[in-house]
Amino acid sequence: YRQARKRCGELIRIGDKLREGSEAPFARSLEGICIYALDDDHTSLDQALDTLRDADAKYRLAYAQVRAALLDVEKQRFKSAVERASEALECSTILERPTETMLSHAVLGHAYQALNDKEKAQDHAREAERAGGSPVAVWARQAAATLNEGGRA
Repeated sequence: YRQARKRCGELIRIGDKLREGSEAPFARSLEGICIYALDDDHTSLDQALDTLRDADAKYRLAYAQVRAALLDVEKQRFKSAVERASEALECSTILERPTETMLSHAVLGHAYQALNDKEKAQDHAREAERAGGSPVAVWARQAAATLNEGGRA
């Protein structure tokens, strides 16, 4: 995350030069994820996600939210994980993005299990398995399998 955070600064500078579009808000959301991972502070992440929503960049929002939700799971903030993964799922479903859809379901399954909502946990675990049949990244498939087994991705 430290190395990624340094690169985010470069991406933000480039995005600011482009002015229009979602490049700068996306770079800021990635930086916010790094800060959240390193310093356990989600303030800049939440602000960047608001800007990303305003830019109506659904794929980038899904990408950022599912990764933030994975951090929420690591930090055992399951309600936050549900909120983030639910938004990621909504965006990724609209755009038919199999990796983010599968990861969103996996996070939701794990988080609902931790929150003792067995029915929702099972529903999302099944959907994660079903989405895993689509062409998705190997690392994402492994992360989803780990979450479905009750571990942390």
